[in-house]
Amino acid sequence: MILITQKKSSFKNWVGGIAKYKSIDYTRKYLRDLENQNIEDVNIAIEDNSLKEILSKEISEETEKYA
Repeated sequence: MILITQKKSSFKNWVGGIAKYKSIDYTRKYLRDLENQNIEDVNIAIEDNSLKEILSKEISEETEKYA
């Protein structure tokens, strides 16, 4: 009975070790893929200040008219 328990325990540990290292490998691969994204697929947001500049010019022109 003791030998059967030890065999089950060692098999369970073996399967647990495989699952542990498979998950570590998957995480490493996922992080590596995130670092190596294709530049064509990446969208970079650029702040558009043109509307802000136009509005500020209009406001300053309006305030100069009435000053």
